[in-house]
Amino acid sequence: MKRRILNVVAIALTMGFAQVSSAGVLDFLYDSILAKFSPEEIVSFKAAINKSLNTAPDKKVITWHSDTSLLSGKILPKLSYSNDGVPCRRTLFLLSENGQRKAHYRFDICQVDAEWQVMQSPVSKFEKAEVVALQDVLVSVLNQTDFNQSKAWSNGKSGNSATITTLTTEKNSCREVAINLTASNNRSSSGTYLFCRENDGSWKRQLSEK
Repeated sequence: MKRRILNVVAIALTMGFAQVSSAGVLDFLYDSILAKFSPEEIVSFKAAINKSLNTAPDKKVITWHSDTSLLSGKILPKLSYSNDGVPCRRTLFLLSENGQRKAHYRFDICQVDAEWQVMQSPVSKFEKAEVVALQDVLVSVLNQTDFNQSKAWSNGKSGNSATITTLTTEKNSCREVAINLTASNNRSSSGTYLFCRENDGSWKRQLSEK
């Protein structure tokens, strides 16, 4: 099973779609604030992550602050479990700049050979054209007025697939959706996200600490 060493660069790559340049409602899957980390801040943040994973109990928030900038972060191990005898922790990361939330991630991180490693995300297997098609499906689901609406997408040639489902609606301007991705290597991931409609009619993801 392919894994990546836990560091900020790996986090950026694991969030995926690094090869995609088109803008749109899935832009939240890109990384931006991570690019602002200095080498010293990367080292400091990695140390905070390792401390959290090694010592913090589940649902205990560890807060990190840069000594040289306005960057900060919160690390929350939510669930500890074993995968084929390997200790793993499902962990949330919230990165901020000047007190404003900028990025919110969730990873399954496992300890392999005494190193905490991020499991490779299935989104890294999706090509640019597939992301564009998936984005169209997402917008179509968001435009539905009823909750519990679901649409499936698949590419028979690549073997990649996805299902997007509306879970709740809020005053007809926001939608909570579940996005489930399955890559050709049978790796899958799922997440719940809140999108709200902007004044120009476009959809934008709203960050939360859930």
